[in-house]
Amino acid sequence: MKITLQQIKALKYVDRLIRMRLTGPPDQLAKKLKISKKSLFLLIEFMKQQQAVIVYDITLQSYVYDECPDYTFSIVPNNSDQKTNQTCLTQYAYKHPRLRIV
Repeated sequence: MKITLQQIKALKYVDRLIRMRLTGPPDQLAKKLKISKKSLFLLIEFMKQQQAVIVYDITLQSYVYDECPDYTFSIVPNNSDQKTNQTCLTQYAYKHPRLRIV
């Protein structure tokens, strides 16, 4: 999957907001990221495909990591598309404490 610099920044920002439990509802998070709600859901789905256990906590009105094991993926250049300087996402370090929604 090819990912743009804007998408990488969005992933980092969403990760930080999830860690702080301050994403807000999907509408607000999409607005913070300046993307559509559909793009937000695709971003979260991508994170879930990378082993992130993300759930929406109704009480907190925020996405949170739930029982998230340590796992990694990182950003590496894609050499096949040097003209547009595209990147592909393969590893990025995630280390979250196990969370329990009460």
